[in-house]
Amino acid sequence: MTTKQLVILTLTVLMLIGKGAAKYKESVGACRALDGKYTAGLTLHRDTACVERCDSDATCTGYVMESTWCETYHNEPVTGDGSTQWRCHTKEQEKEEEEKTSFTTTVGACRALDGKGTAGLKYYGDTDCEERCGSDATCTGYVMGSTWCETYHNEPVTGDGSTQWRCHTKEQEKEEEEKTSFTTTVGACRAL
Repeated sequence: MTTKQLVILTLTVLMLIGKGAAKYKESVGACRALDGKYTAGLTLHRDTACVERCDSDATCTGYVMESTWCETYHNEPVTGDGSTQWRCHTKEQEKEEEEKTSFTTTVGACRALDGKGTAGLKYYGDTDCEERCGSDATCTGYVMGSTWCETYHNEPVTGDGSTQWRCHTKEQEKEEEEKTSFTTTVGACRAL
């Protein structure tokens, strides 16, 4: 292969990779349904175009590739059966993008608005509090350390002014304003 052909091939591969191809997780063995069924919608192909087939087929859940043939699997989640001569490539399902919770940042550790108490503080030895707080309806804010974090619950919070911390307060969804309705009658208004 000439240098020019190699460059063209490399650019073509890079272009294909960037075209939103599906992502796959590899496991050891031939693909089988999670419940152990043998076929899992297996289709044998006498070529090696299974990646492209699976990428473009919403029902395809995975494939096995060999040098002169391949198999695609459809309509059932698959995983490798443990046989060491094969590799099962399971298509990862696209996750629907969830609406991200918004936070307002103030200076200081989070404290209740009246400045008293810790507003339902919960300590965690990880740094997952933004996600944790965003998915918990009772969480009103969080503080992040380098290897830990704290969430606050059931009371509105704000930063206490201490400069080494930042309080991230969950922005509350604006409740629909209650509209007052009026009934129109003829004549002057009088008490009932």
